[in-house]
Amino acid sequence: MSKPYNPTKHLKLNKFKQEGYAYFENIDFSASDNKDILATMLLDFPRIVFQKCIFKSLIATKQIFNATISFDECKFAGEVDFSESIFNKVVSFKNSSFHGKTLFINTVFKSTLEFFNNVIKPNIKGEVSFKVDKAIEESDVFSGLQFNNVKFGTETSFFGRDFGLVGFLKNTEFGDLFWMTKSSFGEKFEMTNLNFTGAKRTEFLKCLEIFKNSLKRSSFDLYADEVNKYEELMRSKVSQPVINIHNMPIPEIPVKEGDYNLYTTEEAATILHVKQNTLERWRCERKGPKATKIGRKVFYKKCDLDEYINKYK
Repeated sequence: MSKPYNPTKHLKLNKFKQEGYAYFENIDFSASDNKDILATMLLDFPRIVFQKCIFKSLIATKQIFNATISFDECKFAGEVDFSESIFNKVVSFKNSSFHGKTLFINTVFKSTLEFFNNVIKPNIKGEVSFKVDKAIEESDVFSGLQFNNVKFGTETSFFGRDFGLVGFLKNTEFGDLFWMTKSSFGEKFEMTNLNFTGAKRTEFLKCLEIFKNSLKRSSFDLYADEVNKYEELMRSKVSQPVINIHNMPIPEIPVKEGDYNLYTTEEAATILHVKQNTLERWRCERKGPKATKIGRKVFYKKCDLDEYINKYK
């Protein structure tokens, strides 16, 4: 049974210092002031964990979070709002339920947002928004938005969102309209077993069209083709509620005779399923696969591409 939050009792800083992170288990924050909850999230520790905690609502807008923050088996009974906040480390929601609005509007993730095994189904009409509706700070180390086994029971928007370096949608169900308008899917994106149910037909077809076009703009034509097949089935009134797309296969790098297996930027970009200017930007930021410069020309060795691909295999 959850215990009501008591700052004097539960903020045992000496214990936290010994363990190296702040840990809250079976705490009911329902009657707590929102400032108390924020205080726990802003503690000066590298990691903060909420395990089996209950929140009536959590309003954490325009905050800067420097710790790795985990919510595991938590229940959010009211609105959750992290809009315009900055997460400098990983933020994770796992095995949790959301029963109110869930908002990450113009939120900056400088590492990874993880949503695993969650159910989002407001008791009343609500929304889920991960959208970007204005220019926000870009991150040099943004890993990605990652969703696995998540059920969205209400209208969901990813308007303008970049899924980052390693983003994915796996085993995810959209029970209402979903909007991927102006979304981009980064350098490595995986999409497997998407289930769409319960949406209004006309608007739902519009959602599919937008999703397909966003995938194409990010050069994920394989996924866009699968969405197109699903869209055609829907327009022909054939029932097939699941888009079953296997993970993007790790590309086979062809062996080139001579040239010590060197690839141009254009060839390397094709192999990695990224845009050429993405590789050029990575070089400036000292990210991505190792590049080799011969005179004024830039190449990529096969062994360096293999190493980079296997790193994310």
